[in-house]
Amino acid sequence: MKPSDHRILFLDIDGVLLPGRALTTPQNAPLVAQLQRGARLKAIAEDLTFDTTCLANLRRIVSTTGCQLVVISTWRKEVPDIIELLVRKGLERHWFHADPVAPFRMGSGKAHEVLFWLRGDRAETPDWLVLDDDEVFGSGYPDHHRQIRTNFDTGITDKDVLRVANFWGC
Repeated sequence: MKPSDHRILFLDIDGVLLPGRALTTPQNAPLVAQLQRGARLKAIAEDLTFDTTCLANLRRIVSTTGCQLVVISTWRKEVPDIIELLVRKGLERHWFHADPVAPFRMGSGKAHEVLFWLRGDRAETPDWLVLDDDEVFGSGYPDHHRQIRTNFDTGITDKDVLRVANFWGC
């Protein structure tokens, strides 16, 4: 299915495309150690290896649902060219919405940033869903059902692909 701006998937990175299990690989462990010693994410982001299963599962989500991606990861705060980095990691440029990065608003959480993005200059509000390992919308939010929580250690699984497809009736 061709990506459409009628369905938006707000995408996190850590615990979604870069799960905990990927952080301990021989390629990533030394980089994670650098982060723990105070290195900046933007200095090592290019060298981190994303999980190939998670990337393949994201590809399945996009091809099955026709959604477009908008990045809500905290990486957007530290990695200036986050979309270019994600393309180099294996995502396709045409998967991203024309406005591909939710705005970072000092002092607000991802829930407010998603809602701010949705209230942007758009002809109509798209159908949307959040894919994140952290709880973005607590039970107090009317839209708390619009999130699929991944497991930090595994990232996007086959079950998550089905849950996203079912959400959109695909």
